[in-house]
Amino acid sequence: MKRATRVYGTENWASDGFGIYFSKDSIVSTGWETPPYAPQVKNPDGNVIYDTSWIAMSGSFIAEGGERYFIVGNFKDADQTTFDPPSPYASTYYFFDDFSVWYCDSSTITEIEIDPLLPHQHLPPDTADGNPELPLIIPNLLSVYGNSIWQIGNLQPNTEVTMYNALGQLVYRSKNYMNELTAAQLAAGMYFYDITPPQREEQKGKLVVIR
Repeated sequence: MKRATRVYGTENWASDGFGIYFSKDSIVSTGWETPPYAPQVKNPDGNVIYDTSWIAMSGSFIAEGGERYFIVGNFKDADQTTFDPPSPYASTYYFFDDFSVWYCDSSTITEIEIDPLLPHQHLPPDTADGNPELPLIIPNLLSVYGNSIWQIGNLQPNTEVTMYNALGQLVYRSKNYMNELTAAQLAAGMYFYDITPPQREEQKGKLVVIR
């Protein structure tokens, strides 16, 4: 599943709260309540999206069969949603566009059939051999208010993770990170991480911890 998203303005708040739920039947809502569904594809907890430009996002899930519809939104309660800056009254708007869905097997990536009469552009089929290498989805905010686990999306086994504080001191290292690092293990502040998946390029970035 690939999609593009952007936040509408940065004057208020940014959030990590959105996902995609696939269903066999259409869904109708008449209120503002939280959707009572578990999204098969979701933005990892703590991955707050600040960018006002379009960014590509992706994810995968195992279909049950017969899915024909999907909805996009925040499937978490307010107290489980990360807002930056933290606030019980926070809200923000995100725009989504250019959704594409592929069927993946063990040898070929094949795009599902799309009606050519639809007035929209879609990515061409990818027939490369092997499973797709989905990009890592790395949260940039960790907080005891809602998301307390640093959960990296599309994580591969035997991925090495190192974390340094603002003084350059090593504060955490794992040669096989299993999404176990929590906010309780780190003091509030900014940290710098190195993530090295097997046979893939190292990724570096910053993580802000709020307590």
